[in-house]
Amino acid sequence: MTRKRNGWCFLFMVWLAAIGLAGCDLFNESVEYEGQSKHWKAHFTVWEKIDKQTNGTLVLEYAGSSFSQGEYRLDLSRSDKKLTGSAQADGQRDSATFPFGEVITDVFDYQEVTNSEITVTVKWDGKEETVRLEEK
Repeated sequence: MTRKRNGWCFLFMVWLAAIGLAGCDLFNESVEYEGQSKHWKAHFTVWEKIDKQTNGTLVLEYAGSSFSQGEYRLDLSRSDKKLTGSAQADGQRDSATFPFGEVITDVFDYQEVTNSEITVTVKWDGKEETVRLEEK
């Protein structure tokens, strides 16, 4: 009986260790922002890793029917950092939902992001819209 109990105790300890490791991630904090204008939806997520490096992802979704060319700029009011990019329709992407790619990533300063007003300005096909992002 003692051997069986020891076996169960061992399995229980392994199970606890597995749950502990699964619960540990490499991220300390994260925050999400989103906003919408007439033609664009923007979703920005930034997360601070335990090593204090901060990564961010931006998703720009186009609600129009066609897209030939454009550019975007993400601005943080408390930082000189700008995230910019451009896109050109190539026949496969002229009506793409994500003309700039599904996810745009870069490195940021977590404190500057979380204490900033965040806007994304998109210029495309002779039009321009600015989306103000709010914490989700």
